[in-house]
Amino acid sequence: MEKDFLENQMEKIEVTIDLLKCLNRNFFLRTMRNEFSFPSYFGENMDAVDECMRDLSWIKEKKIQINIKNSKKALKENADASQKIIKMFESYSVFWKNEKEDRKEFKVLIIS
Repeated sequence: MEKDFLENQMEKIEVTIDLLKCLNRNFFLRTMRNEFSFPSYFGENMDAVDECMRDLSWIKEKKIQINIKNSKKALKENADASQKIIKMFESYSVFWKNEKEDRKEFKVLIIS
């Protein structure tokens, strides 16, 4: 039983994104690079984020859970930027759900 639990935990990675800290483009890019350990070729722009998030080949785990925190505060501070980021993560969830090869379970949770 304990072995199954440990194996299951090793198959999953959880990433917490503080949405309030990601309203600035540079902070967002840095957060994404650091939290997802983007490869050295990451180009520090939104197209590069999109490319990396649709690849994720360097992440061995098959289950990826994104926890978005401080969403209420972020929506009050900058609704447009906050909604774009949330929609972006939701689009990656759809992408990975439809991926045929090297599929990953990509779950997005808004925790606050």
